[in-house]
Amino acid sequence: MIRRSRTVAMAAATACVMGMLCTPTAATAAGTTTHAADYNTASESPAGVANLTPEALAAITHPESREDLRTLMDLAEVPAGTRVKLDSALARLSDAQVASMLTAGSRTGAGAHLRGLVAAAIDPANYQCDRTPLDEYVSSLLSEASLPGLVGLQLMLALGLLDIQTYEGLLYAHARPNTYGDDDEYAQPLTKALRQAQDFWDVDTDDVILGAMDAALWQRIDGDSAEARAARLRAATAWATWGRTVRGPIDVDGTPIDVNLGMQMLAGFEELLKQPHQSFLKQGRSDLFTLNAFAFTTEDDPYAQSDPDLRTVSDRIIFGPGILHASQALGFGQMGPRGILAHEFMHHVQYENDVEFAAPDPLDQPEATRRTELMADAGASYFATHKRGLTLNAQRMAEVATSFYAVGDCSFDSDGHHGTPDQRRRASYWGRDLAAQEQVQGHILPSATVITRFDAALPALVAPDAQ
Repeated sequence: MIRRSRTVAMAAATACVMGMLCTPTAATAAGTTTHAADYNTASESPAGVANLTPEALAAITHPESREDLRTLMDLAEVPAGTRVKLDSALARLSDAQVASMLTAGSRTGAGAHLRGLVAAAIDPANYQCDRTPLDEYVSSLLSEASLPGLVGLQLMLALGLLDIQTYEGLLYAHARPNTYGDDDEYAQPLTKALRQAQDFWDVDTDDVILGAMDAALWQRIDGDSAEARAARLRAATAWATWGRTVRGPIDVDGTPIDVNLGMQMLAGFEELLKQPHQSFLKQGRSDLFTLNAFAFTTEDDPYAQSDPDLRTVSDRIIFGPGILHASQALGFGQMGPRGILAHEFMHHVQYENDVEFAAPDPLDQPEATRRTELMADAGASYFATHKRGLTLNAQRMAEVATSFYAVGDCSFDSDGHHGTPDQRRRASYWGRDLAAQEQVQGHILPSATVITRFDAALPALVAPDAQ
């Protein structure tokens, strides 16, 4: 998965969905009603779970080794031909490389949170936190899955294969048509909000572009040749399977990795999607594949600027159709996507102000990520409510605050921890209050000042949830 660094920040909406297990929900938080109760989510384990051994359940919940992957393939009833492809690719990796890939996937990115929800669908006892509205929406997408189907999804997540559309969007959104929503209904409000954010903040962000993941990547070729599509998938798959654990062709144990192995896994993945057990994934069109949004820059990153895939990628904000569908389903309307855009744009403001995303000590990364994500919530709300920003009124601001609340998480030890629901809501209202205090005669604070004031307020914003 994309690792959190100055080069790539998976943010906002991806926050909760991709940030591990989430905490308390409130159907009417901040005065805005969501619709989580509308979803028929399963409260019981699917048939067959009672027959699983504790070792098998552990492998499903937290796969850590090559043997765990074999267990997943057994329980997912992976067809023999498909299994040969996956086994062949894995056989060319050392045990240390397999373990490193699985460890990275369990701590960061889209897979971390979704794997927790899939594990909870298999065995509800694995879910330790109350669900947010967004969790309930995700659970509704899993409700029709059988045990082999859920385990198959865990296998795909463990191998990084559900990140392919994320990386394809990152690398190629500028080179193909982009659709925001089923009828492109979000294109105009998102484009307008981007222009407003560029005009509002005092940093050079004119190069930031908007892009979308391709929800139909597995079904069609967007006017390009089969060879061009294969090249796009080849690069995206290499990043999805190995990019989260290496920055180049050498893995942590010093053993070279052949990035072409990802293509063998891709072939197995495409076959697996067509199996009856995986019908709930709609052959790759499920919102689970694109439940994401993130900001990206290569600025001041020597590695990114030397990498053949990344060096030509401009600053951008990428939306997944899945997160737009989720926002609509949860009753946030156009405010949800505009709030996400404001949050993601604040990451570009952070980049331009040299805000540090990586902690000096890896053990401190969850706290470092929480700081930058809550800062993005606060900056987004400052822009959203300012008279020279989006000029949202109290009701609209409540919708934005609730959307941030809905994607909080309690993954205090995860590198992708974005703050609890209460912390995210408090950060959002802090930004609103700052705008109310400072917009005398339409004055906009310098972005560096907003960042400095936020850092001073951060201890109070997180203190009630710190324990």
